[in-house]
Amino acid sequence: MEKDVNCFLIALLVGHCFSASCFESLNPITMEHLMTDWIQLGDGCPSFMRRPRKATIGVCDSLGRLPDELLIIILERLPIENAIATSLLSRRWRNLWRHMSIVDFDPDWAAQRKNVLHYISFFLENHQGQKIQRFCVSLCYTTGMLHAIWCWLTSVAAKHVEELSIDLNDQNYGRRYLSFNLPPLLSNCSTLVRLRLKFVELTIVPPPFPSSLKEVLFDEVKLPKDGIEQITLSCPHLEMLSLTNCNRKSDLQVIISPSCTHLRLIICEDLKRVGSQTEMYISGSKITSIEFVSAMPREKYQVDIEVGVGAKFLLDKMSDGRQTMKVTSRGLLGKHYSDNLHMLLYKVRTTDMLVLSSWCIQVLAVDVIVNKNVPNLLVNHLLLELGLKWREFMGIAHILAVCPRLKSICIVVSQFPGNQELDLNDAFARARVKWFGNLFGRFQLPNRHGGRAKKELQVLDVVEFRNYSGDYQMWEDWSFDEGRFFAGTECGSQVLKLLLRTAKNLKRVIFVSSKKRHVMKMNLHTIQQLCRFPRF
Repeated sequence: MEKDVNCFLIALLVGHCFSASCFESLNPITMEHLMTDWIQLGDGCPSFMRRPRKATIGVCDSLGRLPDELLIIILERLPIENAIATSLLSRRWRNLWRHMSIVDFDPDWAAQRKNVLHYISFFLENHQGQKIQRFCVSLCYTTGMLHAIWCWLTSVAAKHVEELSIDLNDQNYGRRYLSFNLPPLLSNCSTLVRLRLKFVELTIVPPPFPSSLKEVLFDEVKLPKDGIEQITLSCPHLEMLSLTNCNRKSDLQVIISPSCTHLRLIICEDLKRVGSQTEMYISGSKITSIEFVSAMPREKYQVDIEVGVGAKFLLDKMSDGRQTMKVTSRGLLGKHYSDNLHMLLYKVRTTDMLVLSSWCIQVLAVDVIVNKNVPNLLVNHLLLELGLKWREFMGIAHILAVCPRLKSICIVVSQFPGNQELDLNDAFARARVKWFGNLFGRFQLPNRHGGRAKKELQVLDVVEFRNYSGDYQMWEDWSFDEGRFFAGTECGSQVLKLLLRTAKNLKRVIFVSSKKRHVMKMNLHTIQQLCRFPRF
């Protein structure tokens, strides 16, 4: 029986439980033993494989020849209940689960258990390993659980935990916030570098965070007014702070203490979960990059940061609201969404690297038609995640017009659902057609008033297109076809031609797919061949 289970575990665990990063972490000798056992088994094993039982009598114990360290790594890739259940296999497997360093009590596990507190306490009381590298727990929290959770955290802190994740909501978003604070002894855990809290309300300021923390992730956390400032003050080595839907119904102050050396700030908010009447204030001289992910639902954003901070606007969930997508003759229906984008672009106008998503480019296209000024951006590198639709073309042209110092541009062609296109009314659509005629009649970059641009892209020397989802992923080096590369897009070739006509010192155009990379060096003949615009 044990030999049958051994063969089954090799087939299951090696085939499904290992990721690429897991294989990389194994030493070559262990990998050699593992792959030898896998090859010997082939496709034959008792009761569920094709090979007869007699042929497997020498190889069914191959899992037993693996060292305990590798077996523990395998157990860490299993659901927690399956890992503990392996203690029933044999005497050798009885205590292996007690040495696991990665412990994850996920929501699926919690949904199948009634006495969650007893189960987790039993696991930690019987754990015999020297270290717990990562401890994750998700459960439906009540105030009566506080003492048990403090005991867990104190126990894992004594085990030199490095990553800690606590989710006290268990995916029940209809519940109200419950007050929760970390045990004071956790501040003495010098090994903790990553902390994630979800659906809690922190009331003690400053919270007992250890100074060794490098990454803090808050998801659906209610913070006091000066909570972020006190946290960054007590964590001088903090490198990344992620705030997801924090203070959903109230204003949020993100004040970064000067004691931090450098900080990457990520703001991820949902358009429907965060109140549209709230505001956010961001301030900090140590912020090196700021990222707005998903949406910007608040009424107002105030930012006070240093010059040259990197910026990303990956707002791919703005399509969930009517005011963020409906366009009238005066511009975007939700005017404050457009104003917030313009204000933030002005604040990061001197950044070295700027990343914009499709919604941002479409809003800029709307603004140029309604004669709304966009500040000049002194960025050196620009990355655009687009679907290369016609409604994005005007925004692409306009962002090029306000970036005179641009050195390189990378356009990532992504899947573009139809619901992410702005909804234009008839009056605006007519103005759009007239603007297009002026653009292609001049074959030049438009300025902010729709006329001829005074400055061209003098320093732009590298243009890169990435298309990982198109049909044209493979080609011979001598037979590359840019038309097939942009197949499925509406204005891919036109964007390329626009760049070629305005970048006088362009040296290379790079085309990247999921399997190939083609570099096209620019010369007079190549530019003349590519710059033949179609008639409109």
